[in-house]
Amino acid sequence: MKRIFALWLAMTLIFVLSGCKSVESSSSNNEPPPAETMANERNNEKKDAVKNETAENELQVSWFENPPHIFIDKESGKLTGAVYDLLEQKIAPKMNVKLVWDKEGTSIPRQTANFEANTKPFAAALLTKNPERESISICSEKPFFNSQTAIAIKKDNPLNEIKKVDDILDLKIGYAEKSFISEFMKDSRVQFDFVSASNYHETNLKRLISDRIDAVYAPDKAALLALIEQMELEDDIKIIDLPENKAGFYVVFSKAASNFAEKYNEAVKDMDLEKEYLDMLAKYIDISKL
Repeated sequence: MKRIFALWLAMTLIFVLSGCKSVESSSSNNEPPPAETMANERNNEKKDAVKNETAENELQVSWFENPPHIFIDKESGKLTGAVYDLLEQKIAPKMNVKLVWDKEGTSIPRQTANFEANTKPFAAALLTKNPERESISICSEKPFFNSQTAIAIKKDNPLNEIKKVDDILDLKIGYAEKSFISEFMKDSRVQFDFVSASNYHETNLKRLISDRIDAVYAPDKAALLALIEQMELEDDIKIIDLPENKAGFYVVFSKAASNFAEKYNEAVKDMDLEKEYLDMLAKYIDISKL
């Protein structure tokens, strides 16, 4: 009996030991050699470094539909316009930055909310400067365009010239919510009717034609010229300049994008920015009408 027990114990011990060796062998076969492990770690570090460098050199850009400055070309379906051309062709290369444009336009109120949240670095391609905006964002130092302010009215309206604010007090005037308003139009008696659409000029021109409003205000006469031609409304609508100083257009950065703002200001420091922009703009409208 003792011999049988001893034999059983020996066989059990042999079985356990051979099992352990098998596990060790299997485990060691799955582990790469030390040299291969180090190479993999180095490759991962390189990938992380490239990823971080890419993120540091990419800037998200928000925009709103505003021909001829920036808009979706109806034939190609691609983003285009004078400010798009200026930033992509002239400025981004000097900044050594890749611009990542939003897939869709966003309204000015949405852009304002994003500046206030300041959760990520981004820029808005086309905004005017005012104290409220400057408190929540970083406006570029130089404007790239100084625009004539204007209103559009129907051609059967007897108004042909604006000399003082009293000339427009009887008009219901379409404009964009939470947007720049020039000094002449800040009179509390002016009757604004605001919309929040990203293509607010186009929306308001349609409202004007359908007699839902009496006029369309724009800090930017160029936008009215482009859209009236694009919408084939030249026979129906006229544009009247406002008697005030021109409005400057800027690239505006979130505070989280301060390093990009510095790169932008450095890139355009020695450029004749408005001349460069007018050259771009001439591809889209007759700039002699400005």
